[in-house]
Amino acid sequence: MNDTSARIGGRMRAVVATAALLIAAAPLSAAQGSGRDGKVSPQVSREVKEKEQRKKSKKANLDVLVRFSRRPGDTERNLVRSLGGTEQ
Repeated sequence: MNDTSARIGGRMRAVVATAALLIAAAPLSAAQGSGRDGKVSPQVSREVKEKEQRKKSKKANLDVLVRFSRRPGDTERNLVRSLGGTEQ
């Protein structure tokens, strides 16, 4: 390889590396600037709070059947009771 092609190859690597760096950095810079100095509009804030309240209110108890391969001992029974379970 002669000196000219080595210089061109080195320049191409530098150009490709710079382009890759710029492409990788573009989403980061776009995500940082919201255009509102990091402030959230009152409507969005209210919607987020309402959504969180709906999630909390939808949490319901789920009935689960637990079977033991052997007769459960006191430790297992106490664990089931501590989690709100009953024995039948």
